[in-house]
This record gives sequence, structure tokens and C-alpha cells, in this order.
Amino acid sequence: MFVIDKGFIIRSLKIFLFSLSIMILTIVITYSIDMNVEAMIKGIDNDISSSLKQSSGLGAVIIYIVNNGFIVPLQMFLLSLIPIQFLYFFNLIYSSILPGIVIGILLKIDFYKAIANIISVFPHTTLEILGFCMFVSVLFQINKSIRSKIRELFNKNNSKRTSVIKSLFSTIKIYIFAVIPVIILAAFCEEYLREFLYSLLTGI
Repeated sequence: MFVIDKGFIIRSLKIFLFSLSIMILTIVITYSIDMNVEAMIKGIDNDISSSLKQSSGLGAVIIYIVNNGFIVPLQMFLLSLIPIQFLYFFNLIYSSILPGIVIGILLKIDFYKAIANIISVFPHTTLEILGFCMFVSVLFQINKSIRSKIRELFNKNNSKRTSVIKSLFSTIKIYIFAVIPVIILAAFCEEYLREFLYSLLTGI
């Protein structure tokens, strides 16, 4: 039976609020400073893989799931194995900053279109970040258990012991039953709901 720990939920919500704070701060900073908008847009465009830009429909959904559901979580997992706290936050922070920059630039160019874009990307962006937040939350336990094992090597009397195997098993469960479903939903929202909402709002 799959049971979600209350501590995991609270930690995930705290991380989610942290991510939203980063995004909002990035929007404010991007909107406030003078910049070469064309250069910024070109830089962001280069960050988007050519396969994703050329694909559409179900193909784009699959590419999105492979990238955000497998490649990015694998990177985060590998970083969590390094006994340095919060290093595995890197991908989450990047995923929070990039939309903030895009929204900030759009607000500078055209406020009305920016609002339409914000509303249209809100569902999939929120789900994507939420999925990453849940994964980071469970990786917290893996990283903590690894650091605990290292401390045990120098302090045999350390009473606070966390099982690495138990943390790994918990990570796999959360990944399969929580993270992947959220990322799949985000993929469909990004490909289908985003375009529908934007067309609806700009057609008013």
C-alpha cells in the first residue's frame, strides 16, 4: 500500500513556496533592470532543444516526459548522492528562474500578451515545478541518510541513524506514484492546454 508521509507533504509544500518565491523574485528583477531583450530571448531560445522546437502533438509530449520525467530527475538523484546539502536543488532553481525571466521579458514587451502567456503557461509550469519539488523533498531524505552514514564513520556514538536503503525505497515509490504522474499531466497541459488557453485569451 502506498502511503505518503505527512512530513514529506509539508516539506514539499515548503519547497514549492520557495520555488515560487524564486520565480516571483526573478520576474521582478527581470522587469526592473534594463537589458537587451533580443539577446535575452535568443539566449533562452538556445536553451530549448531543437527536437522539442520541431516536434508537436504526442511527439512533443513524449520528449517533455523523457526530459522532465527521466533525464532531469536522474540528474537530481545523482546530485543527491553527493554528501553536500541542497546541491540537488540546482535543477529546481533553474526551472524556477527560467520562467521568471521569460515572464519578466514579456511584461516589458507587451503587458496584455504577457498576462495571456502567464495564464496559459500557469498549469503546466506549476505542475512541473510541483513534480520537481516532490522529488527534491524525497531526495532530502536520501542526502540526509548519506551524510548521516558518513558522520557515523567519525562518530560511532551517533544515535541519529537513517537507513539509506529505506530512503532509496521511499524515493522510488514517490517517483513512480507521485512525480511521474504529475510530470505526465504537465506534459499534456504544456502541449494542448497552453495553446488552447492562449488562443482563447488573445482571441477575446
